[in-house]
Amino acid sequence: MPYSISRARPWRWLALYAGLQMAAWLIAYESGFHAWRVWVGPPRHDIAYGLQLHYAVLLLMPGLALFNAAACVWRPGRTAWLATACCALVWFGYWFNLWPGMPLRWALTQTSGLLALCLPPLLKRMTAGNAPIPWRKTLLSAAALLTAMALAGYWAATHLNLNPSRAVGQIIDKQHDVAVYYNGGVQHVDGRNLTADGYNLGLRYQCVEFVKRYYYQRFGHKMPNDKGHARDFFQPRLASGELNRERGLLQFRNDGGSLPQADDLVVFAPWLFNRYGHVAIVSETGPDFVEIVQQNPGPFGASRERMPLKRVSGALLVGHPRLLGWLRRPPPLADAPTEPAPVAPAKQEAPPRD
Repeated sequence: MPYSISRARPWRWLALYAGLQMAAWLIAYESGFHAWRVWVGPPRHDIAYGLQLHYAVLLLMPGLALFNAAACVWRPGRTAWLATACCALVWFGYWFNLWPGMPLRWALTQTSGLLALCLPPLLKRMTAGNAPIPWRKTLLSAAALLTAMALAGYWAATHLNLNPSRAVGQIIDKQHDVAVYYNGGVQHVDGRNLTADGYNLGLRYQCVEFVKRYYYQRFGHKMPNDKGHARDFFQPRLASGELNRERGLLQFRNDGGSLPQADDLVVFAPWLFNRYGHVAIVSETGPDFVEIVQQNPGPFGASRERMPLKRVSGALLVGHPRLLGWLRRPPPLADAPTEPAPVAPAKQEAPPRD
C-alpha cells in the first residue's frame, strides 16, 4: 500500500520535499550560470558575492527548504502557501543587495530560488486532495514539473530579448561598411532578407544572414545554394583546399595545414544548446590570434571575439574546440591582356637571282 502524508512516516515526505527544493535550485542555478559563461563570457569574480552564495548553499536554502517542506507536510492548504510566501520574501531580501551592481546575477539567483521554493505546494496541488500520495506519482510529478520549467526557461532565453539596453534590428558593429545587427534571443527571427533580384540572404538577424550579406555586399558573391543552416556550410567529405560547390568557395579544415585569413567565413559545429551551428567572418589575424565578427551571439554576447592560436604536434591550429574550418574565395583568374600581342614581322624573301 503506498505511503501517504496523512498516514505513517511523514519524515520521508519532509526529506523528499526538502531534497527536491535543494536539487531544483542547484540544477537551475548551475544551468543558468553555465549558459551565462557560454553566451556572455566569464563572469566577473566578486569575493562578497562568493561568500553570500556560500552561506546561501550551506545555511539559508536548506533552512528555508526544511521550513517550507514541514509546512506542506503538516499544514497543507493555505498555510503551506503562506509559508512558501514567507520563504520567498526571505530569499528575495537576502539577495536584494545584488540588484544595483549585478542585476543579471540577481535575476539568476532570485528566479532559481523562487522556482525551487514553489515546488512543494505545487506538487501537493497536483496530487489528489487528501488521498494517499504514492512515492512514484510524486517523483514523476516533480520530474514533469522540473522538465516543464527547464523547457520554458530555455524557450524564453533563446527567443526573447533579455537585454533592455538594445533593440532588435539595432546596428551594433560594422565590418567594411557591412552592418552587424542585434537579434536578441539566438532563435529569434524577424522575417527573410531577400535582395532586389531575389537572392536569399537568410533569416533576419541570424548569423547566416550576416555572412551571406557580407559576401554579397563586399564581393558580389552569390552562393549556388542559398539555403541551409550554419552547420551546412561545411562539408566534411571535402579535403582542405577543395571547392565547396554549394557555396562557391574553397574549404579548409582546422587541421594545421593553413590558417584563416581576413574575410574568410568560419564555420562552427553544433552543440547541446545550438543544434544549427554558427558562422562568422574573420575580421583580423595576428601572430597569436584570429578575430571574428559575428551576428546573433546572444543577448549579451559580443560582436567580436578573438580565438587564440595553439600548437599541437608541431602544427599551428585555431584554439577553438568547435571550429570545423573556414571558406575562402577562390583566387581570381588572370586578367585578359589589355594590349594586343605583338605580331612577328613578316619574313622577307630573298630577291631572286639571275
